[in-house]
Amino acid sequence: MKKTSLVLCFIAGLLLAGSAYSQDKKSWLQAKQNFLQKGSSSQEEERVNAVIELTNAMFPDVESEAVDILLKKISEEITAGENGKKEEKVSGTVLELCSSALRNMADEKATDKIISAAKNAKSNWRARFHAIKGLGGANNPKVIETLAGLLDDKEVRVKIAALEAL
Repeated sequence: MKKTSLVLCFIAGLLLAGSAYSQDKKSWLQAKQNFLQKGSSSQEEERVNAVIELTNAMFPDVESEAVDILLKKISEEITAGENGKKEEKVSGTVLELCSSALRNMADEKATDKIISAAKNAKSNWRARFHAIKGLGGANNPKVIETLAGLLDDKEVRVKIAALEAL
């Protein structure tokens, strides 16, 4: 009887875990859809809310995809249009929210994508700056090595971001 109870408890746990995963996935898909609709809005508040909703819906299985979306948002926020956005149209709040969300990534593939963005010398220095901020505080030898290497970057603001991230 005791063995049967344990098996039933185990099965119930699996069903609940599956249900939680399904709910996580559903929330993620809804947040992603909303982000695609409002993440490029001309209204800063809509962009901010879209990033918040997206980051609140993240869970480990979607970290790699989330990094792609967040890095793209950082780049878009800074460089929209032929000559980039006028400074008053760039939202520091959106950039900070994206960097903060990147800092919470634990997945190795996601971290590798952030490292790649931080090291990409062909990218806008501001996009690199926010990717580097997203690496801040990581206790990961690969991240620390990357940040140390960025201290020799030719762009002084990249060096500053790397130093702060260490």
